[in-house]
Amino acid sequence: MAKEDLRVIKTLESIDMALLESLKKTPFNKITVGMLCTKARINRTTFYKHYRDKFDLLDDYIARTMEEFRRENDVVFVDADPDTINEDKYKMPFRKTVDFIISKKDIYEILWTAQIDRNIFDEMIEAIAENIIKRNIIHHPDIKTDQEKFFKASLFANLFAYNHLVSVRWWLANDYIVSKKDFYELFDDMMREGLFKVFKEQL
Repeated sequence: MAKEDLRVIKTLESIDMALLESLKKTPFNKITVGMLCTKARINRTTFYKHYRDKFDLLDDYIARTMEEFRRENDVVFVDADPDTINEDKYKMPFRKTVDFIISKKDIYEILWTAQIDRNIFDEMIEAIAENIIKRNIIHHPDIKTDQEKFFKASLFANLFAYNHLVSVRWWLANDYIVSKKDFYELFDDMMREGLFKVFKEQL
């Protein structure tokens, strides 16, 4: 990779970090391009080479963050049934997803509490639900045309996504007060005996 490309990458990373650091303590409407440039140690000309304004930066950063989040949320568990849901091929992708969220803890906690005109936590719940619905439709194409099945599939997707992300957020906020092993076992039990089982029996 050319040195110029590396410089651009480092500059963009610095701008991203400046945005996040600013959002920690300052409402977005109070953040200025000047503040961002000072934190990123760049001049305004450099900033405007990449973004029209602070709104363009925020929208671009959230779009990249959400796209990565969608990719990393593997919902292969939808393919299982209550008897096979605890097999490693279904459990491990879920654990990998949680590990990914843990790796992004600092970023997500800033975005979840940032004073911006979007609710990123709710958007993440919607992203998980959309992935689940799409996966369900692959195995049950009639969901698209059967109103009752679509309602049940959508209800399950949203309930699971909400329970999943709220639980992970609570776990992170409480400094992993429950061990990772126990946390995963709680979800295993829920999938085997609770929400997932109820959904599969009705689909």
